[in-house]
Amino acid sequence: MLAVALAGAGALLALVLPARPAFAFCRTTTCAVANPPPSCSRDPQTGCWQEGIPLLWPQQCISYAVNTAGSPLLGLDYAAAATIIDQAFSHWPTASCSDGGSPSVAVMGRTGLTCDRVEYNPTGPNANAILFRDDGWTHDPAAYALTTVAFSTKTGQILDADMEINTPLLTVGDLDFVVTHESGHFLGLDHSPDPTAVMYFQYGGGAVMPQLSDDDLAAICTAYPTSRSAPACDFEPPKGYATDCGGDVIAACAVAPEPLSPEVTSSPVASSPGWIDGLAIGAVALTLGVRRRRRRGVE
Repeated sequence: MLAVALAGAGALLALVLPARPAFAFCRTTTCAVANPPPSCSRDPQTGCWQEGIPLLWPQQCISYAVNTAGSPLLGLDYAAAATIIDQAFSHWPTASCSDGGSPSVAVMGRTGLTCDRVEYNPTGPNANAILFRDDGWTHDPAAYALTTVAFSTKTGQILDADMEINTPLLTVGDLDFVVTHESGHFLGLDHSPDPTAVMYFQYGGGAVMPQLSDDDLAAICTAYPTSRSAPACDFEPPKGYATDCGGDVIAACAVAPEPLSPEVTSSPVASSPGWIDGLAIGAVALTLGVRRRRRRGVE
């Protein structure tokens, strides 16, 4: 299984489905790697990938874990931080699809995450980490947040996702919108060219309350249709849940994860004050974003 890391660069990454004039949403595909093959091309109008396998979680139930440190800079202890993250993630699985159902995906927060690193352990336990970076931000200094996703280039299956939030650029009021956008990337969605969508690539700040647009709804319901047949619901990561770095769930001290094979890479993505995020898949980061501009309807 080949996993790679990705990030965008102000581009819209997704599979453009034919006969979809009503919606502009994009999904990230297996073309979205550091060096896409010649067979991969983008739609000239949307910038979305026209080839590749769309990314998605194969299981119906996915867990994430907020680091127990919370964000002292924003005055958020673990409980307060987890409440905001839970609220932001909840927008997607509770969406109303056109057939009257909801997307066939569920998310749940786990407790006790002490690891503060972005990592993917292909041979052992993992955690899909949510990390508040009050200091020590090592990505684009203009980025609001960064989501790193490991996936298989053969199947498009998402293997792991970690989100980092650049708190010095944000207020508590910004978090719901920013994390809702980021959780869309966590689920395999990419930037939409629709300026009314939560997944639009710009955000001007101002504590905008997230509300999924028709474009967002079409995206999540297409990725996870209500009729999708998925394995029995289990929030446990495939090889177990680890609270510490290195996936050590037995010993008192953490151990380093197994080195990734030559076919597996891992990488981060960032976003800036005019663009919400970055999406990273694998191990080479590409940034997504545009310079700060006002989001439509935001003063």
